[in-house]
Amino acid sequence: TEGNYEDSGEASYEITSSSSYNSMNQNNLYNPNENDDNNNNFDFDQDYREDLMQLGSIDDNNSNSPQNMDQSGNNYDEHDQDSSTTTATTNQKRLLVLGVDGGTESIRACCFDAVTGQVVGQACAVSYPTSHPHPGWAEQNPHDWYRCLQQACQQTLESLYFPTLYRVGAICLDTTCCSVVALDAQHEPLRPCLLWMDQRSAPQTRQVVATQDSALLAVNGPVRGKVTSLSAEWLTPKALWIFQNEHQTTYQKARVICEYQDYLNFKLTGVLTSSACNAATRWHWDAKAAVEVEPFSEPKSGVRHYPGRPMSLYQSVGLSDLAQKLPQTCRNMGEVVGYLTPQAARDLSGKSSKSKNKGGGGGLELDTALPVIQGGPDAFVGMVGLGCVGQQQDEGQSQLCLITGSSHLHCLVLPLTTGNDGDDQTKTPNKSSGGMWGPYLNAPLPGLAFGEGGQSSTGSLLKWAKHEIFDDAMSYKEMDELASEIPIGSDGLLALETFQGSRTPVTDPLARGAMIGLTLSHTKAHIWRALMEAVCFGTRACLDALERSTGHPCETITLAGGIARSPLWLQMHADVTNKPIKVYGPDHNAPLLGCAILASVGIGIHPNVETAVRAMLPEPEIVYPNPQAVHDYNRIYQRVYSKLSSKIRPLVHSIHSIRNGHDEPTEEAFEDDEYVGMSVSNDRLPLSETTISPSLLACDFGSIRREVKRCMDAGATRFHVDVFDGVATNSPIAFTFGPDMVRMIAKAAKKHAFDNGLESPSLDLHMCVLDPARFVEPMAIVGATSFIFQWEAMYHAPPFARKKRALALAKSITDHKMKCGVSVNPETAIWRIKPLLASGLVSVVDVLAVKPGFGGQSFQSNVLKKILYLKEWRDRKGLTFDIMVDGGVTKETAKSVKEAGANVLVAGSFVFKHAQGIQAAMKELLI
Repeated sequence: TEGNYEDSGEASYEITSSSSYNSMNQNNLYNPNENDDNNNNFDFDQDYREDLMQLGSIDDNNSNSPQNMDQSGNNYDEHDQDSSTTTATTNQKRLLVLGVDGGTESIRACCFDAVTGQVVGQACAVSYPTSHPHPGWAEQNPHDWYRCLQQACQQTLESLYFPTLYRVGAICLDTTCCSVVALDAQHEPLRPCLLWMDQRSAPQTRQVVATQDSALLAVNGPVRGKVTSLSAEWLTPKALWIFQNEHQTTYQKARVICEYQDYLNFKLTGVLTSSACNAATRWHWDAKAAVEVEPFSEPKSGVRHYPGRPMSLYQSVGLSDLAQKLPQTCRNMGEVVGYLTPQAARDLSGKSSKSKNKGGGGGLELDTALPVIQGGPDAFVGMVGLGCVGQQQDEGQSQLCLITGSSHLHCLVLPLTTGNDGDDQTKTPNKSSGGMWGPYLNAPLPGLAFGEGGQSSTGSLLKWAKHEIFDDAMSYKEMDELASEIPIGSDGLLALETFQGSRTPVTDPLARGAMIGLTLSHTKAHIWRALMEAVCFGTRACLDALERSTGHPCETITLAGGIARSPLWLQMHADVTNKPIKVYGPDHNAPLLGCAILASVGIGIHPNVETAVRAMLPEPEIVYPNPQAVHDYNRIYQRVYSKLSSKIRPLVHSIHSIRNGHDEPTEEAFEDDEYVGMSVSNDRLPLSETTISPSLLACDFGSIRREVKRCMDAGATRFHVDVFDGVATNSPIAFTFGPDMVRMIAKAAKKHAFDNGLESPSLDLHMCVLDPARFVEPMAIVGATSFIFQWEAMYHAPPFARKKRALALAKSITDHKMKCGVSVNPETAIWRIKPLLASGLVSVVDVLAVKPGFGGQSFQSNVLKKILYLKEWRDRKGLTFDIMVDGGVTKETAKSVKEAGANVLVAGSFVFKHAQGIQAAMKELLI
């Protein structure tokens, strides 16, 4: 069957979820309105009669086995022996496990035979809402998760025929990861969850990256020894956002900060613990140490220790107490978290209004003290459900798990060895590299590791083409049939699949898609095939990087998800990668089956996960590569695709500003320079971000390029460039940077960002000049981001004309696609610039704490009241602009200005003359 991923009922190669890494939320995978052989519904047919005849074959001869014991060690089989409503003894009952998959859009529950993995009854899903209060934000109500969990479990239990013939032995959950929850002392949510896709913590991500902590270096793909990127989805940046933006309302009140899965497990058991897989992959923890040793205090000193936690990272970003707010225990996937509380047992067993039970008597009721088994992130539990949990038999070979949908997730499973120092390690030349994320040690299971890669837009490409280009005129199957008639290489048409940026092997959020070689002879079938081939080429690039980074060849690929619906696309993946592909079919729900496997191991039905996989997974279909197609695709990949991305990257970056609202590109965008155009967007940064802006006036002018690079390597994302003409300050020696020097600084910053995968920094020009208007156009052309003029320069106009002159200048600055800023001397009152600020044209107010143009001055503390007043007035008026403090900023003064309300700190001498270097100076100013 084609499946049902869209309202029209057509097949789609995109899983119905916007999750790029985490969520395989396959809506309508099991359709309760259909009972055919393809959806695995358990019906009263010949198969069911055969199952009834086999009841009792699962005979628990050992009454003290784990599945028969409650939390106190009592045999809970005995509870049902004398029940008048029981139609079969407990030892005759078919033992089930209950799997739960908490996705982005809904939560799904399904019962499985604990021995064979066969689906029993129906998988039932209940959706919950997601809110987007601001662009880039995504929130869910944790109470909705538990409410929908109740309904999904009730419905799947009520779908069982003759429920008295069954009993559930355990429950296991997978959920999205990086969905962060803050709980109060009563373990009630303090605010909506920050969903995994929420991007509000992007500024905090830069602060985390700036630490260059060893925990980051271990898993975040450093380039030339430095971490250059980190996902804003992960827990630490989100916790830092809460700390900086909701310190009193949320962070200080939070007894617990945890994730979706931790919260649901607590609701079921009253036990708060974390998944070792989640901690290893997204929390920067040493999962093995966190599992083996719980936090403890020294008897005499009382000093608290948190084994496995990245304490230096937390301390570097000011979250020294985060470790005590996170779950204090950590469990491997497949271990017992706790036991179902009486209230949870009633909640999950309650009768729903949609009961379809044909056996009478309502749905199956869950036992109190039912074991709840630790799961993990949905995609990584899906690895278990695909059998990607061990090294292949041949030494040195590894398994690749390829989860497909709107995007591709590649997980290369690696073996772990023990080093001379007793630490776990992979047989890998580099612990981590720019071609992958990881390797994550002791994940997804103890004794394993895996490297992670990904493509941002894969199945979504064909959905886009079908809807936007071909206007839904044909089905996916019909388009595949047309494309199958086109030769390999699409008659010279080649595409890049990076429509939504590039994850790996090159991390580039500004990357965009392309089609090269279009002619008037190309048809829609050519375009369709070219897009399919582009995704396959991208998969090969990611796979090559994983193999190169880890030193482990991959002999086979195990694939799940939407691509399994297309025989043509499956064959392309095999041919382009030259790997056999094992596929379990489009309706194989890997996360749910992974939960079932973990649950069966957790209660001792199977001794370990590998044994359970062999018993509970069906036989896969294997798609083998075609030798001639392998040869043809390899030639295209080597000659064209592997070179295409790097060749067009500068051009793609140069047109980025056009998409972000520029009427036309700047003059610089068309210069013959491969590094131009990598400017940041004019979108304003969040007011709450604390940013250090190194003042280049204090650096070594003779080595300014090197100084810029040093600052960027330390995490600087903006620079302060003082432009003095010697006239405004009446000082002939106060003459600094002109347009040519600004151009050189901008290009040096862009080149370093390009070479190292960094964000191109913002250049804030502080224009302490007599006539700032004459510099607007030249500075816009050479690459300035912000143009901050001195308010006192307006004094050369009559008092009645100053406001008009300032407004005209601000309008000219914004018309030239720069942010407008205004700077005020220490003695200038804020009320003088209120009319200008009220216009909404100003993005930053630079409050000078020293007189401009003269060095060696002390910080004037009277500006603190000015900053406090300015912040309160801004917030009261609902305006949005940064408050910058410039001059005399040191470790001692930084704390005061931040507390007063400044969020941009300009520091010169303290940064460039710090004894421990630039990075140490920036850390001290941020803490």
